[in-house]
Amino acid sequence: MSSTSVCTITVNLTRKTVSYSGVMSIRERVAVTITGATGSTIAGLILRLLKPDDHAEMAACESFAASGDDFVGTLDLSDAALASEFADDMANKVRSFVLQVWSEGDNSSVVTDRVYVMNNPLTAAIQAETLTPA
Repeated sequence: MSSTSVCTITVNLTRKTVSYSGVMSIRERVAVTITGATGSTIAGLILRLLKPDDHAEMAACESFAASGDDFVGTLDLSDAALASEFADDMANKVRSFVLQVWSEGDNSSVVTDRVYVMNNPLTAAIQAETLTPA
């Protein structure tokens, strides 16, 4: 099970911008807030974390809940494929990825921006200790 990150991603559909506070790390869940959307536009949106070279999907958030005027969801960065990108890296290695908000309805990219994700080998050790019977 992944831990909750101290990072929050905010996507503004009106301005077509992405901002995030804190550090995103592998093996964590990141809170996502989408602003500038309506109930009809949010239904077909998918937030994806993609490799910059071949755009392979590393993580995705496909469901959002209303929260006041915004929509919130969670991006889970605990995928094995994402962790393998950092397999031989130092503990604090940071890699860039593409964060894309895709509209299924329009079959188009609504927002695309570069974000950074840090290696987090400590959580793997904690998870192994938690999951391994004594």
